[in-house]
Amino acid sequence: MQKLDFYHKSIHTIIFISFLLFTSFLYPNNAISDNTKRDIETAFGLYSDGIWNETIRFLKPIINKISNQKTKETAIYVLADSYRLTKDYNNAIIWYKKYLKEFKEKKYYAEALYHCASIYYAQHKLNDAEATVTLLLKFINTHPNKNISKNKIRTFLGYILFKQGKYQKVVDILTKHLEDKKAFNLVFQSLIQLKKYKNAVLLYNKFTSKQKKPINETPDLLVLYADACFLSGSFKQAEATYTKARNLYPKKGYRYFYITYKIAQTAEKLGHKNEAISLYKEIISNSKDSTLKKLGRLRLKIISE
Repeated sequence: MQKLDFYHKSIHTIIFISFLLFTSFLYPNNAISDNTKRDIETAFGLYSDGIWNETIRFLKPIINKISNQKTKETAIYVLADSYRLTKDYNNAIIWYKKYLKEFKEKKYYAEALYHCASIYYAQHKLNDAEATVTLLLKFINTHPNKNISKNKIRTFLGYILFKQGKYQKVVDILTKHLEDKKAFNLVFQSLIQLKKYKNAVLLYNKFTSKQKKPINETPDLLVLYADACFLSGSFKQAEATYTKARNLYPKKGYRYFYITYKIAQTAEKLGHKNEAISLYKEIISNSKDSTLKKLGRLRLKIISE
């Protein structure tokens, strides 16, 4: 399952310590057998130690014997989480959903929603993931959770919407919340998918100018920005950015000559005929890609006539 980093803090030890603190009054008048109580303590301790298969083995047979609602709530969450951590995602979903149904808006409600959404996302059940994250955002808006960042969950929703092709929704949800590069990338690429190239260029310029430290402009990100500049008619900026991106690719590789072709096209738009001819000749002479060679010859023939 794809690992996502929107959830910050392990609660294994917290759950175990909480159980030990309250165990003295959770079972008044011998409401539960000593054996069951011991198995619960063992299961929670194993969960805290990261021994999740054994947690399941101890906890699942006794979970229906637990009458105290606080302990049952924790037990169901621990069982669901143990299945998730052993990568048994189908059983994890079953028990998380049981928790969400029986303990609505209780202690681990946000965590259960988050993990359900993460599993749905990894299983490409994007409609379910979208619905679950939307519910999670609504919940943490009124019930803040120190383990879950609202901004990062909003970005998580952006990833789900982007994968579904709901680009306008990505823009609508994230444009006012560009706290990190991930959110910015989602909005920027969504604007390009929507063919709103001028808006994409404006967003890029605004976001990068506000950063205290320069953002890590990867070659692929630079090419996207250069494409947006080119398609919005900002040819000088496109040429400069294509050149910057080309210098980050290995010379003589496909991407290097692909960007060289882009620079040549931009030079044509700027009226720099001789520069374009030189670049097309470089592609024809040095590129190993037959398609790029063919395109270079075609453009060279057209501008030489």
